[in-house]
Amino acid sequence: MQDQAASRVKSPQVQKCLEKAAYCERMASIVSDADARFQFAEVAKQWQHLAKQIEELESERQRCRIQTRRGALASVVRGSAAQWFRQRRGAGLRRRSSVRLTG
Repeated sequence: MQDQAASRVKSPQVQKCLEKAAYCERMASIVSDADARFQFAEVAKQWQHLAKQIEELESERQRCRIQTRRGALASVVRGSAAQWFRQRRGAGLRRRSSVRLTG
């Protein structure tokens, strides 16, 4: 699953979070103060976590859109099928009523 997520194009919000995480990681590797290094590393983790949360929310939103579209499509199909059966039933009744019995 992670391979699929990595191959997809990231949203601008996710890209921005990952860029900020990378910046913080670079800063953590550059600074000499141990406390600053720790703080940059922690902030980098938080940016990565935020990016993951955004991806999950976007994925859930997309899944909901697909389900909504499927539901709408199903109702159209059900409606179309019901309409087709009503038309066929009506056509059958008309055909039968137009037949004259001669005796």
